[in-house]
Amino acid sequence: MEKSGTNGMAGVTTGADVTVSQSILDKILENNNKVMGEPFLPPLATMGASMPFDPFRFMEACVAKSLTSAVVGGAMGGAMGLVIGSYSSITPPITMPGVPDPPKIPMKHQLREAWVSTGRRCRRWGKNFALVTAVFSGVECCVEKYRAKHDITNGIVGGCATGAILAAGQGPAAMCFGCAGFAAFSAAIESIMGSH
Repeated sequence: MEKSGTNGMAGVTTGADVTVSQSILDKILENNNKVMGEPFLPPLATMGASMPFDPFRFMEACVAKSLTSAVVGGAMGGAMGLVIGSYSSITPPITMPGVPDPPKIPMKHQLREAWVSTGRRCRRWGKNFALVTAVFSGVECCVEKYRAKHDITNGIVGGCATGAILAAGQGPAAMCFGCAGFAAFSAAIESIMGSH
């Protein structure tokens, strides 16, 4: 049987062992960031230790920021898809002079088709917004922690990486164009909104 801890009991881990393990893992994950002081990954929960779980410290980790941004971005994209999808399905058919009117479609069929179309738009917009916000916030956070500075450069690098990743399937020229476009947009937003 494996023994752990200082109490001599087999298979029992004491609070001191967990604290020592947590401090070792924190040192491994620690970076050189003097501004934020948090690692790229969330801190591991200390089971049985005296230090309680701190949600604010957890949210300073880049993975947690990226996941939170993906959820919020997906919700915003879904809402945008709902609005745009609901307006696009109410367009009346265009009639041409001398051409007979198209046959009338039953209201039940029209509503079902509009609902399916709106659902597709919600999913597509939600997925796109979630991807953009997750990549941007994750890259921006990692750059900020690596540089240990909070300035406009982090947003520009995050925007460039986001634009390049989104255009990766279209080739190198599209990646460069996407990088430049998202970086310029990020720079404009950062200069207008100021430091956040």
